[in-house]
Amino acid sequence: MILPALLLAVVAPWTASPAAQASEDLEAALLAPSSEAAAELYRACVAEHGGLAPLEERLLGLADDVSLTATRRAAAWTLLGHARWRLGVLGRAREAFERAVVVDPDLRAGRVGLARLLDAAGDLEPARGAYALALEGLEDPALELELRIAQALLAMDAGEETSACCAGAYV
Repeated sequence: MILPALLLAVVAPWTASPAAQASEDLEAALLAPSSEAAAELYRACVAEHGGLAPLEERLLGLADDVSLTATRRAAAWTLLGHARWRLGVLGRAREAFERAVVVDPDLRAGRVGLARLLDAAGDLEPARGAYALALEGLEDPALELELRIAQALLAMDAGEETSACCAGAYV
């Protein structure tokens, strides 16, 4: 029976406690806030706690902590927006994304999250404005194309000519 004890001694240093892993996951998500990162945090929180309350509480604490950088606070608001969106609480998700944009207008993830939420909710005019804001200064060709396609689809829904407003950069 020495083998299980030896295996535990070898494996234990590499396995983080659930709390330590959650902290690491949160730190990674704050560095690159996205819907995917928020989904992973959401999944882990529901699995461990049976709900989203602990994650929401932690993100709100970070978002309201004025001792943190604006980018970190906006990242917390962005992650909270994605988590609330996953819960189907669109009004509160929109508020979180809007707070992210106010706290740090340069954090693209907040601007993109707001645009996508408004688009999904059918708020066409605000979505168009949010997409335009998200495209400002964008240097990621793949994301730019994705956002311009979304803009074009909104314009088509409104019965407008799309080449001038959305695809002009590619013509």
